[in-house]
Amino acid sequence: MSKTVEVSKGRGFILPLDDTYLTAIGGVLAQWSVFELEFDRVLWMLRLSPNAKTLSVSVPRALRKRIDLFRDSARAGFESCPSLADKLVQVSGAARSTSSLRNLLAHGR
Repeated sequence: MSKTVEVSKGRGFILPLDDTYLTAIGGVLAQWSVFELEFDRVLWMLRLSPNAKTLSVSVPRALRKRIDLFRDSARAGFESCPSLADKLVQVSGAARSTSSLRNLLAHGR
């Protein structure tokens, strides 16, 4: 059920979703921000490898570019252990596909 939220006397906007949905969406978006923080921490650890340091001078701000750097850093840093590199590459793939869903939920696109 939608409701009108008043922002000033006699003026407001309609929230098309019920509070239950809004609360759930807020929870998902908050969890996503925690995921990105942890993702970045692992990315910085991956970049400690001398092989990974040569991939980029800096860590990009855009998530999709950070995901690409994560994937490439995992491959470079763990080239002697391909099974571990593959697991980390899977994480980057899941992050990419999930980020699209997050953007759809947060921005409607």
